[in-house]
Amino acid sequence: MMKTELKLIWGEKMRFINQERKQNMNDDDDDRQKYFAEARMRKQARIGKMTKEKELDLLNINQRIKKEVIGYYYHVGNIYG
Repeated sequence: MMKTELKLIWGEKMRFINQERKQNMNDDDDDRQKYFAEARMRKQARIGKMTKEKELDLLNINQRIKKEVIGYYYHVGNIYG
């Protein structure tokens, strides 16, 4: 075989390998995107659950503070009233 024919065969072989490699990379990218999309969904769900718990905690704290403040003013009112 001549040198140019070998180059042509080698070039075809490398093109085929590169096409397969690109296809595999695309498949990996699709899998990676699916994984990150699922991870984002899990994170959002976790944050949503945390914010609901925090909102309840803040509500309980606010109610407790109101009770303490009202009790304090009631106590002061009885002393100085």
